Amino acid sequence: MKYFYGDNKKTSYFEGWYIKQQNEEETIAIIPSFHIDEYGAKSANLQIITKEGAYSCTFSSSDFYASKRRFFVKLGKSIFTESGVRINLHTENLTVTGRLFFTKKIPSKMKPDIVLGDFVSSSEPAFHPLRYSIMGYYDYVPFLPCKHEVVSMLHGVYGTIVINGKRIDFRDGLGYIEKDRGHSFPTSYLWTQCSFKKPSIGSIMASVAELPFLSTTFVGCICAIWYQGKEYRLATYLGGKLVSYSKKGFSILQGKYLLEVSVIKQEPHSLKAPVRGAMRRRIKESVACKVRYRFYEDEKLLFEVVSKQAGYEHVIMEG
Repeated sequence: MKYFYGDNKKTSYFEGWYIKQQNEEETIAIIPSFHIDEYGAKSANLQIITKEGAYSCTFSSSDFYASKRRFFVKLGKSIFTESGVRINLHTENLTVTGRLFFTKKIPSKMKPDIVLGDFVSSSEPAFHPLRYSIMGYYDYVPFLPCKHEVVSMLHGVYGTIVINGKRIDFRDGLGYIEKDRGHSFPTSYLWTQCSFKKPSIGSIMASVAELPFLSTTFVGCICAIWYQGKEYRLATYLGGKLVSYSKKGFSILQGKYLLEVSVIKQEPHSLKAPVRGAMRRRIKESVACKVRYRFYEDEKLLFEVVSKQAGYEHVIMEG
């Protein structure tokens, strides 16, 4: 598996990682990214989004490094790895510091008195990756504006981050990491992600996007569900079909499986997004909003989750 693809790119390219962590009350997403515009100018960016707001900081490309052989990204004085995050960011309007540790152990199975050193020193990989690429055979299609990857569907998160003086502790947090690479985000798309502990430990990622195909476009969907240690996959390339689709939610039917997603309350903030590699577009994302998920097998409800810590984007290209 290759972890960074941008080393030989010349123009119109971006690659970014979406690193999300949540506890019962707070959610933080940290987004380091690398960019080359259509003229070949390179740069890097770091965005942070919480329930209170979103922040963006631009870096020189010389401040950026990513390994091709493992998940390791360095941006300025901040480092992002499969073991955790060390963030140290100081600008005129933003100060973010802290350390997060990732573990494969699920928080609900841990004893309350476990100490940080017990799992920081563990050699066991922290992440729960998918069995194969979430893009399926679309991973080999050259004309898509970007390609999506899931780095970890679920992992434990422990540590502390301080944002402009506000301390956020993750004693038994849940984490999720994905990435995108290409030249631009899709013109119109919907995306959601949620990690949860009840009714049992699990994680959901689903996206619906309008994509180019020759001289026309089509709407495709991808979805991964990790629940009770089992991976479920719904996607256009597996015969999955959109039963309904609007800014308030969607449903995907594939054989005996049905996923229903309904947005109850959004709290969006503005983020930057790539166009031909450069961060020229503005989108709105709710990093933590109220969403209902229902997942059925053979018309039997496997689980229903209503979470206030769900991430949700519904983006339509204007103009």
